[in-house]
Amino acid sequence: MALGNYNDNSTVLYIGNSNTPNFDEYSSVTYSILFESEFEENYGLSQSLSYESNMVTTEIVFVDFDTYKFKWSAHPLYANFETFQFSFEGGQFLGSSLGGEYLVQSPYVFGQEYILNVRPTNVDVSLPFFSYKDVSLNSETFGVFDLDPLFVREIIFNPITNNFYALIIEDRFSNGYGFRIYEYSSEMVLIRTSNTITYDNVRYEYLDITLNPTDNHLYVDARGSAYKIDTNTLQIIENYNDPRLTSELRFRGDILARLDYLNNRLTVTNITTNTVLYSELTTSTALSYLSPNGNYILIYEDTGSFLYRINGNQLVEVFDFTSINLSGNIEIFENTLFYAINGEIIIFDLLNSTSKSFNFGSTQQFIQYDSYSQRLLVSQNDGNAIYNTVTEEIINFQSEDDKQTTGFFNSEDRDYFMRLWNGRLIHSKGIYTNLD
Repeated sequence: MALGNYNDNSTVLYIGNSNTPNFDEYSSVTYSILFESEFEENYGLSQSLSYESNMVTTEIVFVDFDTYKFKWSAHPLYANFETFQFSFEGGQFLGSSLGGEYLVQSPYVFGQEYILNVRPTNVDVSLPFFSYKDVSLNSETFGVFDLDPLFVREIIFNPITNNFYALIIEDRFSNGYGFRIYEYSSEMVLIRTSNTITYDNVRYEYLDITLNPTDNHLYVDARGSAYKIDTNTLQIIENYNDPRLTSELRFRGDILARLDYLNNRLTVTNITTNTVLYSELTTSTALSYLSPNGNYILIYEDTGSFLYRINGNQLVEVFDFTSINLSGNIEIFENTLFYAINGEIIIFDLLNSTSKSFNFGSTQQFIQYDSYSQRLLVSQNDGNAIYNTVTEEIINFQSEDDKQTTGFFNSEDRDYFMRLWNGRLIHSKGIYTNLD
């Protein structure tokens, strides 16, 4: 018996449909050895190959915010055709059946789901052979972590432990709401979650979390409740509540700020010394800003708006906001103040009274400073900018911010958001990339 071989150079597997003649014949192929003699035919071992939707794997590779790549694997029957035709929202391109990558010269929208349709070019079938409604993210340039994207309220970082924390709002209970805290390792692996903490609240949008760099504890603001939580156990150490639900509370270290809505009175107390530092009527309808370490507080008074440094039992005015029309939040790191005026972001040194600025957005900008990378993240809707405070380089990019509503909180659902911690850019869908 002579040796020989057979090359199948025409089969291409795909899913047909009821309008395709003999469509079942296109979805699988079987190869076997046939032994023939003048007396009989015998089939030897056979091997089958069937169409699978993931026969060709695809992924997105992050290059920078102006370009990205589509990458794909070889088709099992790559020798039977030379090229794929790829189509996506930004256009079409041809790629090798042996696998490869294609550089897209368009801005990458962080967190967006990309759709990619793939079909061999030598088959007269209009339908795509492979359709990827959410192309996978390349594991070398992206990371993903376990997170409920619909209910996450905030993501913060602890530079002492290198761990991350996510604040999760839970379904509404009969007596209010509940929240949990998720703790992640430096590699974004979920370490543990806290028990559900329930609290009375008429509007869940007040739920927020911060890390106090002085005592290294977590502080959660829930309008009528404020909590100090141990970073080692995620257990409540101390909390303050207003059972009447007529006050908004902020709690940081030694400082408790309370704004009473019944009479618009703001009271600031050093709870360690049991000293009232401030108790006056205010023009504000909400507590504005208390720094993470409790060293600075912004107060709206009848005569103007002032930023105070809290020195023990005294308030010392350090900045006058009276003539400034703030268009976003303020942020303070150590003695540096960040704030927005319309389309300008200001960085002000509170010790030396020097400043610099850059342009971004127009109103309601969100500002967040990452001390590790010395970069400032600014967001407005789906537009973002990363400003390097050392080199003054600005990178503008877009992100997916349109979150489907949960149905539990009506119109109060917060959009998806971005955070920058430890040189890591994080999307609240549970996606990140390291900038350094």
